Amino acid sequence: MLRVAAERVFSIDLRGLAAFRIAIAGVLLIDLATRVPDLVAHYTDYGFFSRGLMIRNSNPWRLSVHAMGGTAFWEALLFVIAILFACMLLLGWRTKLATISSWILLASLQSRNPLILSAGDELFVLLLFWAMFLPLGARWSVDALRSAKEPGDLPRETCTIASASIILLVVGTYFLSAVMKTGDEWRVDGTAIYLALSNGDLSRGLADWLLPHDRLLRVMTFATFWLELVGAPLVLLPVFTRWVRLGIVAAFASFHIGILVFMAIGIFPLVCLCGWLVIVPGMVWDVLEKRTIGLNAAAGRFVSKWFRRGSGPDVRIVPRALSRTLAGASLAYMIVWNIGTLFPELGVAPAFRPLGLMLRFDQNWQMFAPRPPNTDAWPVMLATLENGEEIDLARRGAPIEWSRPEDFRTIFPRYRLRKFVSNLWAEGRRIEAEHWGRFEWRMWDEAAAPERRIRRLDIFRVYQVVSPGGERSPVTTEKIVSLGIADD
Repeated sequence: MLRVAAERVFSIDLRGLAAFRIAIAGVLLIDLATRVPDLVAHYTDYGFFSRGLMIRNSNPWRLSVHAMGGTAFWEALLFVIAILFACMLLLGWRTKLATISSWILLASLQSRNPLILSAGDELFVLLLFWAMFLPLGARWSVDALRSAKEPGDLPRETCTIASASIILLVVGTYFLSAVMKTGDEWRVDGTAIYLALSNGDLSRGLADWLLPHDRLLRVMTFATFWLELVGAPLVLLPVFTRWVRLGIVAAFASFHIGILVFMAIGIFPLVCLCGWLVIVPGMVWDVLEKRTIGLNAAAGRFVSKWFRRGSGPDVRIVPRALSRTLAGASLAYMIVWNIGTLFPELGVAPAFRPLGLMLRFDQNWQMFAPRPPNTDAWPVMLATLENGEEIDLARRGAPIEWSRPEDFRTIFPRYRLRKFVSNLWAEGRRIEAEHWGRFEWRMWDEAAAPERRIRRLDIFRVYQVVSPGGERSPVTTEKIVSLGIADD
């Protein structure tokens, strides 16, 4: 009886895994593409996060292939390799090799610059970790089409330690986040979403339409809290499983589409949507597969031109017994680690914590918890030029303006820089701010005429405190660092 219930809860449809594989590969390509414009700034020694600064900020157990070279060529080479493996994963060709390689390169890339990461990155690398133990290429893949087995010869579902682990990861992400949301803004006042959308570097322009609707935002706040706290664990219900999961998946899909529309928080909603694909019940894939019979047949004919059926599926890289042992040990480790985020005395023993840091198991789902920030902050990089003119480097040389930007994209065209600066504010990182300032100084001077080169640079944090009622405090300026030519 218990085994039947466990299989019902922790089984994953192979077609769901195939959809997950395609989606996670797509997000990986999107992530790499959005990082490329800042490759020099974020990952090379010429940028504002050199390897020396990385060593200062990172634990020595954080291993990174990307830190083996500090040049743009080395980083670009690794990006190209990562893109190739992501394309292999997308197609389901040599799927196991592609998944393992993609996880290694993603973990390495994240370790290279931890100050530009968010919860979405943590979830991303963990989903890819568990994907290594799952049969992602069993359906809808080149590997499946070149296999000697017909789709009807395969089981419909897989139920293993890895399938249970990835489901628990998705559920635990939301449940633990809700448990940590202890502020009255979430549980009593219902003002959390208002505060989050009032933060200019987190919201999109459409958020301005929502802000005047206090009652709606209150309903959305309580709905978010209870969906995370109660809705996510309902996935583990062993009765009415298919229909409960269908409703929960639809609710969370709507939730994350809303985040995509109203908030600018990087890849987080896309990664979460990928995670929910493994929980979609099989009846959905039955309908989808019936409607795409022609497409599947066409794909089979196309692949058969390049690969002979029966030419063999992916070779087994790790013996099955060792794979199960590693999966079981990893699941136990992650459970203890997550318990430690709530009860530190019950967490992973200090002697074993380096393992979690090395494998990027060090997860913490404290998202907008215990409450969203109530400060709306932006930088002003006051540069004094040789001709006496004052400009703002943060706004690409525009005149100095201390008021809140109407569009934060004029300062932060991409999410990673925005995350870097918010981490500077939150953790008081003066040295990192100096490196950022020096980099922007160099970039300006390389393109400027001699009389418009920078003589002095002052970096300010400018902010307003936002109250739940919508009132904003007067603009406050805080000087973070001052740089001059003699300081270089």
